[in-house]
Amino acid sequence: MELKKALGAKKGANASRFVLYIPDSDAAGKPVPDLEKWKEAALAVFADVNGGATLLPPSQGVWKPEGGGDTVREATSVVYSFIRDRRRFEHGLRRLAIFIHTFGKHAKQGEVMVEFSGEVPGQGFVSRA
Repeated sequence: MELKKALGAKKGANASRFVLYIPDSDAAGKPVPDLEKWKEAALAVFADVNGGATLLPPSQGVWKPEGGGDTVREATSVVYSFIRDRRRFEHGLRRLAIFIHTFGKHAKQGEVMVEFSGEVPGQGFVSRA
């Protein structure tokens, strides 16, 4: 089946997706300060770099700290955008990296989860450096 034809699309699209996971708590389980401002900032950066962005409502998640300890429960929001212009994305990649690292430091995260077109680069986590 040709999906483009079945959907009545005039032309096909080949778009990759870039995703950032934004937790509501830090590595110690405490709330991330100014979380809504960070979500809005992520939308703005993604829109500037890729021409648009979507923020999904928070989903409940849990994780186990390395080295043991209690399970941490958090609500994670997802911001994503489709990369339609690869050159534009590559030009804005440094800006995305700075945003991700800055958020990681602010949110006291050891690592921040990102996803690229369903793939998880380097195990998916970007160290906050």
